[in-house]
Parts: sequence; structure tokens; C-alpha cells
Amino acid sequence: MEKIDELIALSEKKTALLKEYRESSKYESCRYDVRPLPGRPAFFMLFEIATRRLVYEGVAAKVYNWLERRKVPYTTVYNANSIEYDFGMPADTNDWWGYLHSKGSLQVKRYFGALDTDEARESPFTKEVVGPFKAASREEALQILRARLRELGHHINERP
Repeated sequence: MEKIDELIALSEKKTALLKEYRESSKYESCRYDVRPLPGRPAFFMLFEIATRRLVYEGVAAKVYNWLERRKVPYTTVYNANSIEYDFGMPADTNDWWGYLHSKGSLQVKRYFGALDTDEARESPFTKEVVGPFKAASREEALQILRARLRELGHHINERP
């Protein structure tokens, strides 16, 4: 029984280390970092990672607009989900996530928690996981997934 407990503990430690590594390598590949402004609910700070310089601060919608005007790819903003959730998306949107299957197909699913994406990242059948993100329909979620995968350098067909 002790060996099983040891194996379980080692497996949990390995999973935690892999998650930490994934997060640090994701951060290193980003250009900007979004952080909540302490003491000011719904306000955010946008830092340029390379220079460690504050480049913008404001409510989520303003930070989002700043990024859009400069055509900053969403995938180069670390912690971007924090402004997306606070952005005040229309009430008829849902949380989605998606992935590129190892055989090339695109899959989108409703997002219910980090367990969804964590399990997908660990799967040998998943090439890339994207999300969570907001979308009003499955079709819109597929469009967002395609766009984000292209930003990450994947060649995606236009077919549904």
C-alpha cells in the first residue's frame, strides 16, 4: 500500500511540475502581461514583458481596445483571460475552449473549469489547446479557435 501511495504522490508532483513548466514557457513566449490593479476593482495594468515597463492601465475594455488598435495578437498577452472575463461580453456568450487534434481536426467545447483544458494538454492526441474564450455560438468558437491557432503558427484550413 505504501508503494501505491508513493506512486500517487510522485504522479501528483510530476503533474504540478509540468503545469509550472508550461506556465513559465508560456510566459516567456508572450510580449505583454495583464495584471489586476491592486486596490482598484475592475482596473488592470498592462506591462511589456521585455522592458518590464507599464504601458497602459485602465478598465478591461480600455486595455482590450489598446491591444486591438495595435493589432497585438491575443496569444502574446499573458493572463489575457482576466480582461476577457471582465470585459463585459454580451450576456448571450458562453465560455469555450478548443484544441487541434493530432490528426488535424478542430474541436471546440464548452468550458466549465481548468480541468477541461488541463486534461486536454496532457493528452497525446492534442497538438495545441486554446482557451478559455467567449463566443456566442459553436460556429463563432470555431472561428476564434482557427484565428488563435494561426497566430500560434499552425496552418489551418478554412473548411468547417
